[in-house]
Amino acid sequence: MKTLQVVFLVVLVALATKSLAQEKAPLRLIQRTSIPGVRKWDHFGVDLSSHRLFLSSMEPGMVEVFDLNTNKLVHTITGLKQPHSFVFRPDINKIFVVDGEASEVKVYAYDSYKLIEHIQLTIDADCVGYDPATKYMYVVNGGREAHTPYCLLSVIDTNKSQKIADIKFDVNRLESFKMEQKGPRLFINMTGGNEICVVDREKRSLITTWPLTGTKEAVPMAFDEDDHRLITAARTPSTVVVFNTDTGKQVAMRECSDPTGGEGRRPGDGTQPFLRRRSTGRGQGQASGNARL
Repeated sequence: MKTLQVVFLVVLVALATKSLAQEKAPLRLIQRTSIPGVRKWDHFGVDLSSHRLFLSSMEPGMVEVFDLNTNKLVHTITGLKQPHSFVFRPDINKIFVVDGEASEVKVYAYDSYKLIEHIQLTIDADCVGYDPATKYMYVVNGGREAHTPYCLLSVIDTNKSQKIADIKFDVNRLESFKMEQKGPRLFINMTGGNEICVVDREKRSLITTWPLTGTKEAVPMAFDEDDHRLITAARTPSTVVVFNTDTGKQVAMRECSDPTGGEGRRPGDGTQPFLRRRSTGRGQGQASGNARL
């Protein structure tokens, strides 16, 4: 029987008395957890309030939950067709799970994992973003799988478990997006048009678009709001591209391995993005750190 492994890492945090200019200590492998069978993992979600790690598997369709105190698998949520991303609301006892193939967001009880609600979307719902100020959840859906020339960014009020709006994009493929915390802008990869679209999420209207040059098929995205840098990665050719969010100008491009399976931030200082390499097809991915750009 084939076996997959979840690799747990810890950050060796520098002492608070050290200068911020000093290099942060690297990640250190502390444990591997083997899981029987084969998975096609997609998104990871960390709920720090309950010390749980959620892994969505598209094949087979399920969500596996790990206890981060013990690094052990503690629960498996089944009955999903193709789960992707997560939003956690411990304050109202809910977990929101995007089920793309089922064209919906499934809502589970935070403590018991009981399925309690459904929020209807269109097919191929995938990436999410969450605004803690408004409690709104944003979900990419539609496009190629829905056989429409447009995609939607749906806005869900998580307090009411209800879709309240759709923002329409005239391309058939959207991917990852990031939101400002100090402003109303939302940046989204319009992969179908080879552009980054800037949206005012309060007015739910387009502000501008930034062309992606020298590469195409951008998927993951990371955002360093303090340094005004938006980072995306593309497949053709495999590159990391950096934009200045004040000017909208493309300011750097670096070659990389195919990093189109996910995105995140460097633990420890929160300022250096990292991008996860796409799965090899055997359920095994890799996190790759990139130097500051």
